[in-house]
Amino acid sequence: MRTLSYPLPATRLTRRQCEAIMAPLLQYCLPAMGICRNFPRKLVFSTLEYMGLDIKHLFIVQEIIRVKDIIFHTFNNTLTGKLYRNSMELFFIELGINPADLPKAHSKVETLTTPSLVQSTMLFLAQFNIQLKHSITLTPLRNQDQYIMEALLQLELPD
Repeated sequence: MRTLSYPLPATRLTRRQCEAIMAPLLQYCLPAMGICRNFPRKLVFSTLEYMGLDIKHLFIVQEIIRVKDIIFHTFNNTLTGKLYRNSMELFFIELGINPADLPKAHSKVETLTTPSLVQSTMLFLAQFNIQLKHSITLTPLRNQDQYIMEALLQLELPD
C-alpha cells in the first residue's frame, strides 16, 4: 500500500480506476489473510470498529493526502503551496462564482470546470460535506461586474 499511496497526491484517479488498481491486490491478499476473496467490499474498507478489515480505499487515501498537502504547503507558503493557491484561484475564475458560494454550486462544478487536481479535491470535499477554509477572494474589476455563473444559477435555467 505504501508503494501505491506514495504518488497519489500527484494523480487524479477516479474511484473506479482506484478500484481497478486494488482489485488484483485484494484477489490475492484476502485469501492469504484467510478471508474469502469475494468478501463484501464495504466491509473490506470499513473500520475494525464496524467489523471491517480497515483497509484504506485508494481513492479516499488519494484525496485525503491531497487535502493535507494543500493545507500544509499553503500554510507554509512553499513553492508547491503557491502553485496550489494559483490553481485554486484559476479554478474559481473558471467556475465563475464567488469562492464563498462554492457549497451552493457544487453540483455544477464537474460540468463547468476543467478536470484537474483542484477540481477533484473540491468534488471530494463537496461529496463528504467538508469545508476547506481559504483566503481566496476575487474582486470584480468594475462596479457593475458580477460572477457570470452565479447570475445564471440565479435564473434557475433547466439543465
